[in-house]
Order: sequence, then C-alpha cells, then structure tokens
Amino acid sequence: MSYRSDHLQPVERLPGVGPHTAELLLKKDIRTIEDLLLTLPLKYEDRRTITPIAELTDAAKATVRGVVGKAVSYGGRGRLRRRVAQISDDTGEMQAVWFGWGGRDLKRGDRVLLTGQVKSYRESRQMQNPDTSIIDDDEAPRGILPIYSETDGMRQRTWRKLMAHALEKFAPGWVGGVPGWLAAERGLLTVEDALRALHAPPDDAETARLFDPRQSPALASLIFEEMLVFQLGITLRRRQAESEDGIAFDLEQANLADFHRALPFTLSPGQTKCAATFLADMARPVPMHRLIHGDVGSGKTALAMLAAYVAARNGWQTAVMAPTEVLAQQHIIRFQEVFDQLHIRTALISAAVDGRERRRLEEAIALGIAPVVIGTHALLSGGVTFSRLGLVVVDEQHKFGVGQRAALAAKGPSPDIMVLSATPIPRSMALTVYGDLDVSRLEGKPAGCAVVTTQLTPQRERDEAYRQLAARLRNGGQAYVVCPRLSAADGAAADVHTLARELSAGALGEFRLGILHGRMKPAARMQTIDDFRRGALDVLVATTIIEVGVDVPQAVGLLVENADRFGLSQLHQLRGRVGRGASDGVCFLVYDDQCNDQAQERLRILARETDGFAIAEADLRLRGPGEVLGWRQHGLPSLRFAHHSMNDLALLEQTREAAHAILARDPQLQDPAHEWLKMVVTQRWGAVLGGERAG
Repeated sequence: MSYRSDHLQPVERLPGVGPHTAELLLKKDIRTIEDLLLTLPLKYEDRRTITPIAELTDAAKATVRGVVGKAVSYGGRGRLRRRVAQISDDTGEMQAVWFGWGGRDLKRGDRVLLTGQVKSYRESRQMQNPDTSIIDDDEAPRGILPIYSETDGMRQRTWRKLMAHALEKFAPGWVGGVPGWLAAERGLLTVEDALRALHAPPDDAETARLFDPRQSPALASLIFEEMLVFQLGITLRRRQAESEDGIAFDLEQANLADFHRALPFTLSPGQTKCAATFLADMARPVPMHRLIHGDVGSGKTALAMLAAYVAARNGWQTAVMAPTEVLAQQHIIRFQEVFDQLHIRTALISAAVDGRERRRLEEAIALGIAPVVIGTHALLSGGVTFSRLGLVVVDEQHKFGVGQRAALAAKGPSPDIMVLSATPIPRSMALTVYGDLDVSRLEGKPAGCAVVTTQLTPQRERDEAYRQLAARLRNGGQAYVVCPRLSAADGAAADVHTLARELSAGALGEFRLGILHGRMKPAARMQTIDDFRRGALDVLVATTIIEVGVDVPQAVGLLVENADRFGLSQLHQLRGRVGRGASDGVCFLVYDDQCNDQAQERLRILARETDGFAIAEADLRLRGPGEVLGWRQHGLPSLRFAHHSMNDLALLEQTREAAHAILARDPQLQDPAHEWLKMVVTQRWGAVLGGERAG
C-alpha cells in the first residue's frame, strides 16, 4: 500500500472552483481538498418526509417544497428588517417570514425547501425564520441534506456539489493516520468512510446521533485520528528536545540561602514545591522545558527570579520575555528589588529603549556584564546577542507562539526554558498544546493575601456602584475603571477619554483621574503607571492594557464597564489587579441588562468563583479551546475537532498512550504498517519538527 496524497491538492482542482469561489473558500480557511472535506456540516435537514402545504397543521414542524412567488422586504435595518415571501406548491400557498437578513437571496421563481414550525396567521399558514435551501430541479428533494456554514456568495447547493465532487474524486483510498491494527482494535473507520458517512449520510441515519462522538462511529474515528497524530507530533517534538545536550547547573554553587534572605517574603508551600521540581530540572544535563501555571497572584515571578539567580551564580545569563512593556517594566522593578541586594545586574530591553542607551545595553548583554535581561519582543531582534544564555523565561506564554519561544532559545546553546502562565490551564489543554513541556501547577497564594469580592451590577444600578467605589477612595484607596475598547465603533460603549471626562464631571469628580491605553507613547504610558503607583493619581481609567503587569498594592477597587463584552479568563485577570496588598478589594462588573445568556453565565461564574483553575475549566466549556487559546498563536497544527476532544479527558489519555505505545515498538515509524501514519505526521508536523510538510 502506498500513501495517496490526492486530498492535499489545492481546492482549485475541483470542477467549478475558479478564483472567485476559491476566494470565498479561503474566508473559511479552506485551501486544499483536505480542508474542504474536513469542514463538516453544521447540521442536517431531515427531508425524508415532504408535507404538502395543504396538509400543514398548526404548531407542527414540517418540510415543504415550493416555488417563491412575491418576495418583499419591510421595516428598517438589521434586526428590524422583515422579509416576507409567498410560497406555493400544487396543493396551496403559505407565507414565509424572516427577521433580520434571512431570506434576502430569494427571488420570484426560486425553487425552495423550507423546514420550520408552522403557525396560523390571519387565517393562513406561516413559517417564521425557516431553514431555507434554494434547490435545483434535479436536486433530490428527499433524504438527509447537510447544511454547511454560511458564506456570502456561496449557496448550500454549491457546498454540496463541491463536497460530492471531492468525495468522488479525492477521497478514495484516504486511510488516515490510525494504523490498521489500532483501527481494528478500536473499531475505527478510515477517513474516507468517515467522511462519506458525515457528508452523505444514508437515508436510515439518525441525524441526532451524527454529531455525538459517543454514537457516531464516523465522527469518533475522525476525532481519534486527529488527536493520535497530534499527540504523536507533540511526543516527537519533546523527544527531539530531550536528545540535546543541556546545562547542568550546580545548585550548591548557587547558595540558595542568599537568595531567600534577599526575598522580602517567605515562599509559600506551593512555590516551594514548584521550586524543588524545576531546580531538579536545572541540575540535569538536558534542557529543561517546564510550564508553571498558577492563579493571579500565586507568585510565579518569584520562581522566575530563583531560576535566574541559579543561572547567574553559575555564570550564565537569563532572558525574561514579557508580552508588553508594562509587564516588562513591572518585572525590572521586582527583579531589581531582590537582585540589587545580591549584586546581580539587570537590564531592560524594549522598543522604548533606543539610541545610545540601546547600544550601551546591547554591548553589556553581549559581553555578559548583564546576567539578567528582561524585555519584550525586542529581545528577538538581531541586535540582541548573549554571551552565555543559559535560561529563557517566557511570561504570559499564551501571548507568544512556539516560534518566538524557539527564536529566543536559539540565542544560546540549548538553554533551559521556563514558561509562565497567569491563566490557569485546564488539564485537557496541558495534555495537548503543552504536551512537549513538563507542567507544574502552582497552587495557593502567599500568606496575607487580601480577599476580593465581586458584585454584579446591572446598568440601571451603575450610579450606585460608582458611589460605593467613591466611598472606598475616600478611605485612601485607589481604583481602576476599565472600558471594553479604546473607541466604540457602534457608540454603545464610551471610550476611555469620554468616560474619564464623564467621571471627572460627575461621580468621581473629587478625585485625581489618569488615562491609560495602548495608543499612548511608551514614555507617557509608563509615566502614568508610575504616577498611579506613587499615589499621585487616585483612579486609572484604562483599557485592558492593565490586564497584566500593573501591580499597585494600594488598589482596592475595580469597575469594569460593559463587563458582558469580556471573556471569563480576561475578567478574572482584570480582577487580579486589586487586593494585591493588605486591604481587601471589590470588583464591580457593570453589564447590559439585555445581554445574552452566555454572557450572563460568565458573570455568574466569576461572582461565585475565585479559583482560577475552576474559572479556566468553565471558560473552556463556554468558549471552546480554539477561542480560549488560539491554536495558530502557538504555531501548532490546527485541531478541527478540538471542541469535541477537549471535553473528553479519557480520549486524550488514550491517544497519548497509543502514541507512546507506537513509538515504543517503532521509534522511527519504519514499519510498513505505519506508512500512512508517518506521512500524515510529516504532513501536519514537518515544519514544527524541523522538516518539510508533505503535499
């Protein structure tokens, strides 16, 4: 058997796909035949029973086939718009009504299939917002019809024709990455058979089961294939990293007691446990690749300092990369508080540092005079070279991709890598996206942490929230007020400047207000943060730029405008800006009374939960893995079925174990039984593993 890669050809190879259609498909990230065929239907229309219009009964759900007569639009724009069409067949007439943009493509004479609930309206039959398909005369009216994602300019019949051509010409022989012996063991279908079952289900299929992996052998097979190949790629990448020679740091030479004396606090039990783990890593002669993730305020920065201290005492340099200048500036302040006592020089490299100062710092780094270098993406520039880079610390890792992490590590001879995340990562993601890293979960917080309460405030009670915030400010505290964006295109949310003017003239007029957003020049931004930190400002009216890196112990209040527009983890990060000192804090989440159910659920979760790990799991459940992390940001192969697999820890464990078992019996994937698997792994992981993708 030989590997067939017909499905990897450009989608333009399909009949009817010219430049215009190819452009439409590209909007859905469809470039190849494989991309097309792995784009599964969103739902199915069960048209095995067509009901004559004359036989429609009130409140029943039915499918009718008819011809469009008069079709007219009424009302205003957007949701206020109404489209009404007369539909007729050989037995009678009915009315179809769409609110918003539904039905806008219909014109007189179109043959349509409508599926929806029937209602009586002024002695006539009516369907409101029915599922609608324009059909050809020769298109089968009965059966189960797949419905694909809507794309402007591409009708459902075009989708179905393309899928039919692709299945006929390019799917035959498509086995997939699951070896035959494993597929037989688990009762899995080939990719070809699975795709046929999902794109062209037989007439006896139960549509409700097609999208349930527990009841759909076809979907379960595709999910298993994807996750097996993903886990295999992750494992190979990890083995690749572990095969390199690393630095064995001498812990005795470091004299850890000096570091602990310089710290202004004692490490928590959670920090001590994590420290023991990564120090053991650093002592081994292979490169460390460890992720430390913990809740807001759990003390990850102190652990990064400890690792950098060990590296410096062994004569090696450390690079600490942060996603923003605000966070980099915060790190340099914290590191200097400790490292100045230990006579270890620190340096800050960012876009704001240029000219003579930049050249002076780059020279100090190149000569090894600066053992600890903190910076933003500027660390990746060609002008920054290290004398002996032994440790790379990547903070807020979800802001960086795998490529950026690797580019910084390439500036040293196989340095140890420590990755920090203030966004707790669900276990399912730790098994996938971070499968090439050892994972340490930092639990608990340092002693003496304040308590932060969260109050959900509907828009109608906004003034009362500001009155409570003002009362806290009068007692000497400071506060943040957060806007959802710098400027609201639809006028629904005040921008930072407008809101600051409103508050200065009203609810917070007695206090000193500052403004902070990403479009400010770096020097002005840092000056504002410094003024707030020094107490020269009482309130900071800001965008989400304060999400990470702003650490002001006196801040006891946070009010988030239009909180329903934010993600769950982001709101938790924002809430983490208060209660960082001895005083307890309060977080007001002001929301639109009419916001949707999911937004309200996010806010309720945040009000009752303070554990970042529980919040991360809830965020994964509500938004799905693609939204929570963004696969492309990590430079990893995309996971098309992640929304299924991420909620199934047993499946993740099984595919991980299967990947390890395959490599244990065939480390180089040379067994003919693994021919397809090797080619699929090469295709999807070649670039990440240092080779070329097939196809």
